[in-house]
Amino acid sequence: PATTSLADAICMAVMAYNSLLDLGFLPQDLNNLNETEFAAVNLLFQATSFQGISGLVSFSEDGTAESAGDRIGSFSVKQTVNGTEEHRGTYYVATGLLELDGNSFQFPHDYTWESPPEATFPSCDEEGSDLHIYDYELAACVACSSNTVYIASAAACLCQAGYTTGGEADKEDEEDEDHHHDDRRLHGDGEDDHEDGFTCQPCAAGTFSSTPGQTACVACAAGQYQDSTGASTCLQCPRGTYSDVEG
Repeated sequence: PATTSLADAICMAVMAYNSLLDLGFLPQDLNNLNETEFAAVNLLFQATSFQGISGLVSFSEDGTAESAGDRIGSFSVKQTVNGTEEHRGTYYVATGLLELDGNSFQFPHDYTWESPPEATFPSCDEEGSDLHIYDYELAACVACSSNTVYIASAAACLCQAGYTTGGEADKEDEEDEDHHHDDRRLHGDGEDDHEDGFTCQPCAAGTFSSTPGQTACVACAAGQYQDSTGASTCLQCPRGTYSDVEG
């Protein structure tokens, strides 16, 4: 379906381009339309009607209606503040002009439409500092939470070795351990990027995690053991003893 829709979109663009040339437009004119020319282009697209691969390609006869082509007219621009929609201005389609009504947009940390924040947040990579993570609510660099370690390649705090986001043993072979990773990252408060949040849990006795960021602990192989929690490795059974099961 996506391929057929793309094909119809390309066909529509080519047909419109040829029609504009027939109307006397020059290719260079299409990069800088005045209001009259823009309206003419809108009407041409609005009148599109042909049998495409995906079916009939056409738009509502009313250019201001839902499912119209390039809708003609203006749009009310609103911002939701504390659960209430507040009018901020009007956007005019023909000119691309956004006209604010005097009630400025409200953003955290006292930023405004006229005084926006920097394009990127400050870097937290100061040498010698343990404040690696930028906290968007505090607008400051903070340290990783307990049981996590900062991984530069991921630019995030991940559960340290011996801990996971789940904490339960995975009975797969140790060689499969590298598959138990994901990109869930911790903010400075120990919560991840998802709404449900998570904290790092120590691996149970008989299991381990050797790499930061693992999402499941791995059971110790036969011939090995681990009687402590939060372990990053398993131990070989002492001479004269054995373990013939995992974990």
